[in-house]
Amino acid sequence: MLFAVFLLLLSSPALCVHPPWAFSWSTVSTMAFPGFIPRPFTPTEDQQWAQFTSTDICCVNLTCHHTASGATKPAHCPRNSHCVCPTGYDWIGNEEVSSIAAASAIQQISKKAGKQHLSFPYIYLSISEVWFAAGQEFNNPANDAWFVRDGNGDPIDCRNPKYPCSSQGSEAHVYNFSMPEVRSFFLNKVVAPFANSPHVDGNFFDELEWFWTYWAHRFKIPEPKIQQLRNGTFTMLSELLQYMAAHKKVPVVSSKATKTYLPVWFNQTSQLLEKYGGFRFYEFFCDPKRGSATCLTQIESMMDEVDRNIPIQVHAPYPHAHNYSVEFQLAAFLVACGEYSYFSFGLESDWTVNTWPDLPEYHKPLGKPLGKATRTGAAFKREFEHLTVTCDVAKWKGSLAWH
Repeated sequence: MLFAVFLLLLSSPALCVHPPWAFSWSTVSTMAFPGFIPRPFTPTEDQQWAQFTSTDICCVNLTCHHTASGATKPAHCPRNSHCVCPTGYDWIGNEEVSSIAAASAIQQISKKAGKQHLSFPYIYLSISEVWFAAGQEFNNPANDAWFVRDGNGDPIDCRNPKYPCSSQGSEAHVYNFSMPEVRSFFLNKVVAPFANSPHVDGNFFDELEWFWTYWAHRFKIPEPKIQQLRNGTFTMLSELLQYMAAHKKVPVVSSKATKTYLPVWFNQTSQLLEKYGGFRFYEFFCDPKRGSATCLTQIESMMDEVDRNIPIQVHAPYPHAHNYSVEFQLAAFLVACGEYSYFSFGLESDWTVNTWPDLPEYHKPLGKPLGKATRTGAAFKREFEHLTVTCDVAKWKGSLAWH
């Protein structure tokens, strides 16, 4: 995953995350959803962003390297996109510096606009990223003892075409978080530059369980070793959440696990987020493409984490070719959401600033919930002060009735 920073625009002076910030439903008056909502920049902000990207600030210290010839080219940042290299080129440089420079520029845009945008640079929690200076250091052959090995005893390197994970891009060796020295390296080399920056508000940590549930068995790693590595990942997550809290940064943890899909991962991650603080990020697959069972288990999992007061950020994606019902997606979110829950809607697999429509529903009154949702089979109903929500997952129908 290349450079990615969440642009989260505060639509209320109260940011609803765990202390030191606080929030209550009573502060919601003229908007549909509490807290912050990703949305497009205003025309003035958009001009500032265009100027920002045209200067390639987001590609500071990044160079594209052609492996075969040794030739180099500067990375560049197309309009409303992230840093890119030409085909056949790979990264050399320091993504940490680039991300922090971009976050600083975003702060300047925010000040000029009189609004607040929050920056969360993206970090993998499975595989090291070679465009980070820390990633390049980690992948040095001198650290051979740190690398996870396949069933043949060879270090797994996702840059090598023999491994299926090579299709993921430039990610390289897998983090062996069962080793204390690897956990220390991750905190002090990968995370520390962001945690110590006044321009960064937190980090988005992706692919928590991705390698251990999707690839490990394909690489014929023995099951006892997988369990050891999985437990090491949980230890890393625990230390990471405590580290972020100590630096007053907000961790956003993305995981596909739910109450019924990878329940061990779901329960362990929820317990750690409940104990140490942090957001759960849901890629919200409540659409016919994924099926009703997936939608139901995500709603149920959200309800479970809401009861634990875990902050939740939902991104409801829709494919470029299909505009799934916004009303249904909102209804599915609202029957489960809590005081620390947030909704966003945008194109699938596209995180550029022009893909976050400012929905008219965001500007309608919501008010306090009058109770939890009631349920009959796959159908839910919930009342708010200014809204009645119904959501029938079996029929893919949702309604939002304001009153």
